[in-house]
Amino acid sequence: MSSQPEAEGFSGRLPPQDLDAEQSVLGAMLLSDTACSEATEGLKAEDFSRGGHGGIFAARPAPSPGS
Repeated sequence: MSSQPEAEGFSGRLPPQDLDAEQSVLGAMLLSDTACSEATEGLKAEDFSRGGHGGIFAARPAPSPGS
């Protein structure tokens, strides 16, 4: 029996994780207001597998006016 909570739809297995993709999203958000807007439309902090990445995502600055 596993000590980790069962992820819905994954029968006790961890969902797929791609730390390189998470880092790429966060980097793009720092460089581009457009990327930031697009990322925030489809992602939540909880979507990141590494807690620190979710924290960075949640602490993002607001896009610049007129973006």
